[in-house]
Amino acid sequence: MLGVSAASVAACGGGSKSTGNTSTVSSLITRPVDTTKTAKRGGVFKWFWKGDPPNFDPSFASTLNRTPKNLANSLLVQIKPGYMAPQTSEVIPDLAESWEVSGDKTEIVFKLRPGVKWHNLPPLNGRELDVQDVLFSWERLLRLNANSATLANAVNPNAPILGITSPDPRTVVFKLKQPNSYILTLIGDQVGGNMVIVPREADTTLDLRRTLLGTGPYILTNYTPSVGLTFKRNPDYYDKERPYIDQIEMPIVPEYATQLAQFRSGAIYQMAVTSQDILAQKRDIPELSLYAGDVAANGTHTAFGWLPSGKSPFLDQRVRQAYSLSWDRDLFIETAGNTRAFESEGLPIQKRWNSSIPCNFEGYWLDPKGKEFGPSAKYYKHDPAEAKKLLAAAGYANGLDIVETATPSIGNADQVQIVNGFASEVGFRIALNSVDLTTKYTPMRDSLGQFDGLLVKAGTSGAGPIDAIGRFAYEYSAKGGPNFYGFNATGQSDPAGDPQVEALIDRGLAEFDIPKRRQIAFDLQRYLAEKLYLVYYPGGSSGFDIAWPALRNFDVFTGSLGGGTDQLATYYWIDQTEPPLKKA
Repeated sequence: MLGVSAASVAACGGGSKSTGNTSTVSSLITRPVDTTKTAKRGGVFKWFWKGDPPNFDPSFASTLNRTPKNLANSLLVQIKPGYMAPQTSEVIPDLAESWEVSGDKTEIVFKLRPGVKWHNLPPLNGRELDVQDVLFSWERLLRLNANSATLANAVNPNAPILGITSPDPRTVVFKLKQPNSYILTLIGDQVGGNMVIVPREADTTLDLRRTLLGTGPYILTNYTPSVGLTFKRNPDYYDKERPYIDQIEMPIVPEYATQLAQFRSGAIYQMAVTSQDILAQKRDIPELSLYAGDVAANGTHTAFGWLPSGKSPFLDQRVRQAYSLSWDRDLFIETAGNTRAFESEGLPIQKRWNSSIPCNFEGYWLDPKGKEFGPSAKYYKHDPAEAKKLLAAAGYANGLDIVETATPSIGNADQVQIVNGFASEVGFRIALNSVDLTTKYTPMRDSLGQFDGLLVKAGTSGAGPIDAIGRFAYEYSAKGGPNFYGFNATGQSDPAGDPQVEALIDRGLAEFDIPKRRQIAFDLQRYLAEKLYLVYYPGGSSGFDIAWPALRNFDVFTGSLGGGTDQLATYYWIDQTEPPLKKA
């Protein structure tokens, strides 16, 4: 993805851009400048990709097909990039040029943009998009997309969309089960790929697994397995101003060391350099542009198991509170983000604690260190003495033995060891059990807490809605499907949920006024800080982005909370007068 923060914690937007005031900062940091008015069309963006896509079908989510899919395909709406600031989940038109929400908030009427054409490749050969493509895309989502349970009521009785109809050739009507204040962000989530519009020829004369064909800004013109991908600007794209870049070259470069070597040579114009390496690159190659990035929120979290039934130690909230109190959140963030090295250089760093949602939900996240949080903020503090008292009061004066389940492909092993080390200091003796993802881990993850011990749950950039109320509904509501954590407010092992949490989430779903939605999100965070039905990893810090100066408008526009930054390629342009194109 483009513009990933250099912090080594799991990254996804947030924070605010700052360049500080010291002379050291001014000599190292490049301020982003909007050069759109002087943008020149043409040029080649030298990028890279990490591996071969398993296939190109947007219904099959994969980190390796995500960016190619997003460059070539379109959605009805898309998430508006941030401008010199974090993205805020605002929705803008894409294939739908406008929409209206009914008075009772249970219908959305989209008007399709006229004259949109499919890529001029067989078997479509540039035909116009029509409403039947949209209806077919919905039907296909129901059949094939793993995310269908998030959207489709026919798959999940708690999902928001009852169905889609079309009263005329330019109109699509979404019927909702009930008001849902974040439905547009679900439809426009680029990372989740929930509602990618595909041609009605898919599965008959067109095999989307092998042919990447859409209405998006770029056309895949060449793919050689293990070698690379080439995209060219779509001359028929509906936005006649963007994209500016004519071609994107993405050689497949799996190894970080090789990526870094090619970046240093100028064969790659931008990459996510680790926090440990990024300052060295700037020192070695002063021509590189170093930008102050946004806060990267660690989305990994600990899920508690509620078995054995009626006996799990985590049914007692004092045990959960003790676990949270054992964590030194500041030390974790300093270690994971390499913040001391940046601060010693006078570079601007923001550090934030996660609450019951990640700390990059700008405008909705409530700072546990702030006065507004209230008394329940104490459960996020590092207080080993209080943690031991709580364990003793719960009947575990001598500590307790716990098995924690993880899988090699989920989470950062070093970070797991750090938080387990914190917990061990107050009496949690944790044995880490690494299991197979498909046969063991996934069934436990989706069991609504019906397992013994702890579970390391991944926090990938695309995990869950990018709207704060949506994220609460996704993880904390008993109506949230397999992503719900299965807790019970009465201390039982069954996944009945918490009535107070359900009531607040329902209010949030029905509330479209942004200030009121924020207050509901704040109330949820205050309440859940005491209950701690799950514990997000400590938090995150701002990092730094680095690119060659030839890549203009870099870091001017910022990506979505879900990591959906591929659309930013349409805002970049290539300046032939800047390094590495202009040699020193």
